Amino acid sequence: MQTTFPTTYHTPRRIRRTPLDFAAIFMGLLLLTLVVSVAFWQFWYANRIFGGVSVAGIPVGGMTRSNALRLLNRELQPYPLPPVALSYGNEQWPLLLNDASRPAALNANVDLVSAVNAAYLMGRDGPLRTRIGEQLGLLLVGGEITPHVAFEPGQLRQAVAQIAAQIRHPAQAGSQVGNIIIEARSGVDVDVEQTLDALLLALQHEVTPNKPLVVPVAARPILPPETVVQPSTAEVSQPTLPPLRLVDPKFGLEMAIDPSELNGLLFSQQPLSVDPDRVYNFVQQWAAQIDVSPRDARLQFNPDTGTVNILQ
Repeated sequence: MQTTFPTTYHTPRRIRRTPLDFAAIFMGLLLLTLVVSVAFWQFWYANRIFGGVSVAGIPVGGMTRSNALRLLNRELQPYPLPPVALSYGNEQWPLLLNDASRPAALNANVDLVSAVNAAYLMGRDGPLRTRIGEQLGLLLVGGEITPHVAFEPGQLRQAVAQIAAQIRHPAQAGSQVGNIIIEARSGVDVDVEQTLDALLLALQHEVTPNKPLVVPVAARPILPPETVVQPSTAEVSQPTLPPLRLVDPKFGLEMAIDPSELNGLLFSQQPLSVDPDRVYNFVQQWAAQIDVSPRDARLQFNPDTGTVNILQ
């Protein structure tokens, strides 16, 4: 005989979800998505430069270092440099930098490999929280790397020395011959090494594309010697000839010949006869003092107005 036991059925209890439960689920999914996104971001940029990074104004974000180096070698050859000039007073002397059309141009050596490595290291220093913050800042704001530019000091020194030779002029002592007074003039000397140091410093820290860079030369004044008063012949004897004054207003030259020197240029006074050889030698001595080698005119083109300014 079978015995049948009655089966008791229990109705399953429904789980009621509260808004807090849904919020927790949403936050969990959001956190999981954030962790996966960060992991994918780090994996994608493991061998690439982070987005937003530029080298010398050229975007290299998302590239490997080898691809970025190839791009920079193609775009930055020759390396673009602004117009550079040395100045003294109201005059400027331009320096030719990376101008392939001019044989006298000074070539810049640009370290693009170090610039690419520096771009790769941006956003990779510090703990994870700091790195992620820097990476987001690069993506939103951007980051710029300026390559290190170096010049051959010997080439720059030679260029500065050539410009210094044009600026230098010796001091001239004042003199008085009779009633004629020649005013003293101060001279100018240029410190080539100090000018070179200032130029190299400016090229390293103040270079901005399309903005001219003007570096003043390190010049110092040379005080003139004491004024020389030459007694005229009237103080020792009766004058035979008056002092002769030579003036060139175009070049601002002024010189005087006292009577004793004039007498030395003559064969005789009665009748008046001049010794050509003595006059030639005398003039040659003066010419050596005031001779200035010619130099080419310097022009500056203004691309905004389309005009040409004469610097010298």
